[in-house]
Amino acid sequence: MNIIDNFFEKINQLPMLSKVVQEVEAQLKNADVDLKALADTINHDQVLAARATHVQLCILRL
Repeated sequence: MNIIDNFFEKINQLPMLSKVVQEVEAQLKNADVDLKALADTINHDQVLAARATHVQLCILRL
């Protein structure tokens, strides 16, 4: 197997971004993002929601 084939094989092994992460990314590209809609989207992914909550708690401790 050559380097190019190896490269593409490894790319195909990477995990895909979840639909929720893709939706969040699309919403964040909009300068007029509706924060309520963004929060609702984030809440559809348990890991993403937990991380967002963790970040919020860290900010509140400052």
